[in-house]
Amino acid sequence: SREMGWVREIVSLGLSVRTQSKIRVRQPLRGADVALNDSELMARLEPYRALIEEELNVHQVKLTSVRHEQGVVSFRLKPNFRALGPRLGKRVQAVKQALEASDGVALYAELSSSGKLVLEIGGEAVEVSAGEVEVSCQAAPGFGAATGKLGVVVLNTELDDELVDEGILRELLSRVQAARKQAELDFTDRIELWLDGTDRVLRVGKSGEPTILRECLVTRVHWGQATPPSGFTEHELGQERLRIALQRGIAATGS
Repeated sequence: SREMGWVREIVSLGLSVRTQSKIRVRQPLRGADVALNDSELMARLEPYRALIEEELNVHQVKLTSVRHEQGVVSFRLKPNFRALGPRLGKRVQAVKQALEASDGVALYAELSSSGKLVLEIGGEAVEVSAGEVEVSCQAAPGFGAATGKLGVVVLNTELDDELVDEGILRELLSRVQAARKQAELDFTDRIELWLDGTDRVLRVGKSGEPTILRECLVTRVHWGQATPPSGFTEHELGQERLRIALQRGIAATGS
């Protein structure tokens, strides 16, 4: 139960990055780095890596340590003046300078693992708790990141043609399944399908026809300008357009 709670938190952070980056969940991404505050969590979460990949819709998840997460994300720590000011008074400015001058990744890792920081201010060790520090995370171009109690989830948000095509096929499958549901078909009903749209949608759909036949229980697909028995429904897939029509079909012989 505890491990599944960790998985849910990681997935939630990754989905928040998708939302911030305005990338739909059905759009596959190349990869995600899960940088954990506690290195022992890596072994505990390894059995769930495939599940995290599926939930985040990424090709590969890498589990690593926050202390090793260099270059992709940077951390900026500053005092929570409302919480720290009454305790330290004017010395809070010295804390601010010490935080700005230190390695943000190392500070964040220490704060996450121990719940506090020990800073040297004027030759004196000053302890600062997690509630007395504000943390912001900045991802490098082409990446998005979100922080949580367990660590940081970093998504590679760059989309190449292959990934975009994968996303179009997933959207197409989803829209056909929705059309089946709207037609009130039974789960096991076979269908005959008419698909039309922009050139890229047709190209992706034709290359993925075996997947469409299998996933949507289709006996036959009519591509392009073929006339369906009833009108098309129109769908927008980002910059692409898709048209769908279907009817209950007869199962293929031997199926």
